[in-house]
Amino acid sequence: MKKTELIYVKLSDIPATKTRKGFIKKILTSKGVLTYIDEECTKVQCAKKSAFRSVSELHLIVISRFKFTSLEALLKILKEIIDEEECVALIWCTQIHKVVVKYQENTPKEYITQYSKSNYYDTKGVDGWSLKDYETIINKL
Repeated sequence: MKKTELIYVKLSDIPATKTRKGFIKKILTSKGVLTYIDEECTKVQCAKKSAFRSVSELHLIVISRFKFTSLEALLKILKEIIDEEECVALIWCTQIHKVVVKYQENTPKEYITQYSKSNYYDTKGVDGWSLKDYETIINKL
């Protein structure tokens, strides 16, 4: 079985937080943060600083700081943030063919945008996940 590679962010870009939720909020709201494929943060994973992160990538980033974070825990936290702040949504990204987490301040959002739900709900991403998969997990929590 292949080991899953984690994704890292520099502590200088996003300082240590006490909670996963605090860390996730910082990831979603920080602009200009590079991600790396090595713990030393020398090999860039994504050079596009304004990119929205896919759910699967966000999960690997969170695990790099909070080792025992399940996908279910991540989705539960994302749902809490959506319910509290109404500024986050899951959308299908046609560029990377994955479900991404989009943060847009002061804009009411739905958990899954209607456009993505209507056009890409069952579409599996290159990471093997669909909007339907994520919604099914959320509905079971």
